[in-house]
Amino acid sequence: MFQQYCDRLRACVGDWQFKVATSAQAQEAHEDIRKILSKAVSPTVAENTIIIYRGSVTAASFVHGKH
Repeated sequence: MFQQYCDRLRACVGDWQFKVATSAQAQEAHEDIRKILSKAVSPTVAENTIIIYRGSVTAASFVHGKH
């Protein structure tokens, strides 16, 4: 079932590779991911999952628990 949710998310998102999301777009995507995780796994997993927006995180900028 989780794979179905991932496939649905990919269908909605499309190919965003090499495109920079606005802060609002990133927040919306994170909310959608948490909704999917909540339904597919559990609300606890959705709340505790760290979601990293790949374009903004580097080894130098990452602080464990802050992203």
